[in-house]
Amino acid sequence: MKDKQPEQKQRKIIDPHHNNIIVAADHAGWKIKEELKPFLKKFGNVIDAGNTIYDENDDYPDFAAAACRMLRNEGGTAFLFCGSAEGMCIAANKMKRIRAVVGNTPKGVAQGRTHNDANVLCLAGGATKDAKTAQTVSLGKIQDMIRVWLSTEFSSAKRHVRRIAKIRQLEQEK
Repeated sequence: MKDKQPEQKQRKIIDPHHNNIIVAADHAGWKIKEELKPFLKKFGNVIDAGNTIYDENDDYPDFAAAACRMLRNEGGTAFLFCGSAEGMCIAANKMKRIRAVVGNTPKGVAQGRTHNDANVLCLAGGATKDAKTAQTVSLGKIQDMIRVWLSTEFSSAKRHVRRIAKIRQLEQEK
């Protein structure tokens, strides 16, 4: 018997007990992260896990790990930015208790929250050395996806709870 798909629940933008918004970016996502910080401050306590200065020789796994450690310790949610969002997402998903997704559309972002109870959203920063491979996402579209992320709650449908439990079991494998 299939679980009835619940309507998307709306929650307060951020749980008042865990209103931390952790941000991190490598050089390719640094500019968009800095542009978004004033916007994010409207929704909670913004904590910058780095890079706090532009450094074209930095490495995204360092910032994904720092942000995810902060998230596990402090609570809240995290937004990670790199050129494509893919590298940050791969690195973040190596961390226990982290469920990171790449945001491409508001609908996909909502599904990451409702179906996967994702706690990290990775977004393309767009600034890469190769203009042919640069991902360009407008600031407005990124803000729309962030609003959806912050206002969408996990559905708690039995099938999603069961699947997340299986993900937790995978985290225990060596």
